[in-house]
Amino acid sequence: MGGLILKENKFKTFNLIMDFLSILEPAIGLIMWQLLIISILFLGIVAIIDIAINRFENNQKIMWILICFFVPFGGLIYFIIGRKQRIKI
Repeated sequence: MGGLILKENKFKTFNLIMDFLSILEPAIGLIMWQLLIISILFLGIVAIIDIAINRFENNQKIMWILICFFVPFGGLIYFIIGRKQRIKI
């Protein structure tokens, strides 16, 4: 008998969670877009700080800063490609 009550409570809790999520469903897409935009901006800022701290050959530092400013995923591109191009001291 006690197990049956526990199962019913689990279903009630699950139903409450699902009701709450159904209210938030239209807003979840907006929240995901906002998180994506904030992540891209944060990654770009961290990339620019990393570029400013490290040394590069010739005009590569200026090139990477311009890429981070004007390309939407410039920070990600820098961390994939650009970090290999910096001069190791």
